[in-house]
Amino acid sequence: TKNKYLLTVQVGFNDQMDLNINNSIIAHQNLSFDKNVKVYNNGVFNFNHNNCYFQGTTVIGNGTNTLFSDIDGGLRLNTDYSVGACSPVVDAGNDALGVGSVDYFGNPRYYNTIDIGAYEAQTSCKNLAKESAGKQEITLSIYPNPTQGKLFVNTSVQNPNIIITDMLGRKLISTQEKEINIHHLPKGMYLVYVLDNEKEIGVQKVVKE
Repeated sequence: TKNKYLLTVQVGFNDQMDLNINNSIIAHQNLSFDKNVKVYNNGVFNFNHNNCYFQGTTVIGNGTNTLFSDIDGGLRLNTDYSVGACSPVVDAGNDALGVGSVDYFGNPRYYNTIDIGAYEAQTSCKNLAKESAGKQEITLSIYPNPTQGKLFVNTSVQNPNIIITDMLGRKLISTQEKEINIHHLPKGMYLVYVLDNEKEIGVQKVVKE
């Protein structure tokens, strides 16, 4: 079977290519790929990516605030490839690198911080958490963010299940405590999932300094 790549670049002999990708998703919802980027490089190739999302665990080049995942469904995209509100790409872009004032659908491009990708979610997980459960409003906030070691989960759910994973989806912590010590985790980005029984009420990206 021929190898499959999400992005293929070929640089000819004695040529030089500079490729800069910002606020972009290099991924596919359904197919699996051997590598996200393949370079046939006979010349000079400089690859810079900022605030992007790549399917897979590694990518070549120089990256800043780039997310990686090889977990099926990790992008949380809708069927039309627009961004689900609790996708890790929501509010993960860089406003300074944004282009235009509207997204691919014509919606406002800047809802909070710009999203990674061509679509801008017009709500957030925090807003989704404020939904009616009978007569009780569910509220959720996770702070401080960034944190140097302590996280507090403030929610109206009495006994939430809280799961912390790395950006590859690997479970690191599972608890019902609303005060969580993450001093032992390396610096980086993590996802905090909050569930009421088995129902997910919110997920938030947290930075450990």
